[in-house]
Amino acid sequence: MGGAAKAYPESRLSDRAPFTDRLAGVELELVYDAHDRTLGVRCTDGAAPPVVERHWWLGWSEFHPTCEVYEG
Repeated sequence: MGGAAKAYPESRLSDRAPFTDRLAGVELELVYDAHDRTLGVRCTDGAAPPVVERHWWLGWSEFHPTCEVYEG
């Protein structure tokens, strides 16, 4: 999103209710579904949401070496 990338480790999402975060200066609302192991995201300002992809960390980190990692 805007040239920025962020990783959201499942281990930090499993007990989270819907929550907000920021990426590239945009506030995001995120919802993790532990049953389906999916992360839903929308921009609170109504803009088009970022692309959400599920990846293994090794592959992701090679394509996005400067990405942030969500700390929860």
